Amino acid sequence: MWTNLNEVRRAMFSGFGAMFVRFGAMLLLLNAGIGEIHAQATKADPVDVQGWMSLGINKKLNKSWKLDLDFQSRYFNNVQTHSGNYLSLGVQRKINKHFDATAEYRLAMVQQGNYNRYSLGMQCDYKWRHLTFEGRALVQNQIQDFDDVSKPDQSEGYWRVRAQAKYKINKRLDVYGSVEPIMKFGADFMVDNWRDELGVKWEIKKGLKLNPYFIYRPDYGKATYNRLFYIYGLQLDYSIR
Repeated sequence: MWTNLNEVRRAMFSGFGAMFVRFGAMLLLLNAGIGEIHAQATKADPVDVQGWMSLGINKKLNKSWKLDLDFQSRYFNNVQTHSGNYLSLGVQRKINKHFDATAEYRLAMVQQGNYNRYSLGMQCDYKWRHLTFEGRALVQNQIQDFDDVSKPDQSEGYWRVRAQAKYKINKRLDVYGSVEPIMKFGADFMVDNWRDELGVKWEIKKGLKLNPYFIYRPDYGKATYNRLFYIYGLQLDYSIR
């Protein structure tokens, strides 16, 4: 029998950690089995399972400015093939209590070559009891750093809008869900792809957070068929004090 609330919390976090390890092992086994049946998303088989793993570092410079550095590695073909690495550097500027301006540069080093992406946007948040509602709007320009005869225009523009709700279970554990349509300028179909995300943010210790998540991502970018991606992700974030 538990004698106090602290013992209950310790047991809950211990149980969550063990559950996460078992869940990761189950996913590896599942993906190994799926990989024998399915392949990378094609017109004949437009569904793929992906794995995204990320490490992030952020530093709050003062009350107004914050820097973010992120490295992400992605796997496709049912998490069997390494598709590339992504390095991002971002900055946030607090405007007032609810609004922030954001800018980011991302270098994508993928199989086809390198892509340079530049983003500008705004984000806002509103807290009510244990809930936090967040919104974000971005404009992006992506430039590929290699020649492709099938694409005479090496630059593509996107705009995206994300709505998110986050619930604080306790001081260390949050759960969240978000929706984000991503639109491409000049495309025949306005929505290029869509992201529905569910995740957990767990503060392992002060300044260090683990963020397992799942993304359901329909993709409408192909001219003759649509694709569907199931993405299992794991993000580790460290805040420099």
